[in-house]
Amino acid sequence: MGVALRQFRSGKHIRRKRNILLQRFLIVVSICAVLVLVGALLSRIGALSLTQVEIRGAKTIAPTTIKATAMSFLRGNHLFLFRKTNILLYPRSRIEFSILETFPAVRYATLSLEGRHTLVVDVEERTPQYLWCGTSREDFEADRGKCFFVDLEGYIYSEAPEFTQGVYRKLYGGDAVSPREFFLDSEGFKSFETILEGFSGIRVDVDRIFVGDIMPGGRETEGFAGPTIIKWNLQDPASAISTLGAILNDPSQGISLDAGTIEYIDVRFPNKAFYKSLSPI
Repeated sequence: MGVALRQFRSGKHIRRKRNILLQRFLIVVSICAVLVLVGALLSRIGALSLTQVEIRGAKTIAPTTIKATAMSFLRGNHLFLFRKTNILLYPRSRIEFSILETFPAVRYATLSLEGRHTLVVDVEERTPQYLWCGTSREDFEADRGKCFFVDLEGYIYSEAPEFTQGVYRKLYGGDAVSPREFFLDSEGFKSFETILEGFSGIRVDVDRIFVGDIMPGGRETEGFAGPTIIKWNLQDPASAISTLGAILNDPSQGISLDAGTIEYIDVRFPNKAFYKSLSPI
């Protein structure tokens, strides 16, 4: 009899405890539902809603296209309840990422609020410095290929229109195999630009350049200065510049790129230069 009474009381205690837990659970669920409902209603308040998108900094890209991209992320609701136009809930990071993905010419995109109704999108476009026209040596030699802009950091981005000769230097090869990659790594590109600047200082204008595979002692690099091919070591800018300058300024050599009589000059080796004259017609 005593055992049965204890079992009855124990079962009653368990049921009472379950009922208390269930009541607490229902209270928590009700509170959460009320909070969600209140939040959904607050997200629809006009005083906290974005009504305008303003684009700043666009130069070559139509502001309307950037605006359309941003606006596409402000339509509809989060979880079917919370308005995406709410100034506290708009998808800032997704908009910034989408602009960078959609427009390769945009280097940076930052969002900010102006007042309570205007979303400002500030963009910084890349500055074109070169054209990258593919990886083919044959295209390099024939001066052809589909070209893309290359910015000041060596990043290959948007497809370029046709330009007259000499507007931009044309690059071929490098580390990239397709657009949206870097032509060379940061150190390689720095060395590359140092050489071009040095060549300009000795009045050598290389208008298209091929950077090939890494070879023993350096990287296979050559460029056209008019009809003359110049070969140099990308890993040793100072040597390439000084050696080329020395041979061009040596009266005993009688070498002039302006005359168009030199087929190639090879300055890949320190303090040594090899050249070949064009065969007479």
